[in-house]
Amino acid sequence: MMMLGDLLRSLDDEAVAEAALATLGDETLVGAVRRKALRDGLPIGETIADAVVAFERTAGPDAWLAVTSAASRTTEPGVACLAGMLREALRGGCEHGSCGGHGSHGH
Repeated sequence: MMMLGDLLRSLDDEAVAEAALATLGDETLVGAVRRKALRDGLPIGETIADAVVAFERTAGPDAWLAVTSAASRTTEPGVACLAGMLREALRGGCEHGSCGGHGSHGH
């Protein structure tokens, strides 16, 4: 079972970052992460970490509820959280301080 905190502390290891992407099981999301990394000239691990930080800093209550609800319905809550955070952040809202469309939640 992937623990989200352990993963986030290990993202400077590109093998760990690649393994995290592989666990998502969502080729569309994986492709979006890869395209963003390429576009920004960043390693995959840094791209994932940046997206999670953006989500944490700017996600509104609805975005947090969606991520925590998804995590509660699976045997892999870390994977579900990561996937939800990446989807939300890569939609573009988190980059502008309005992740989830409801401003900062304070997480």
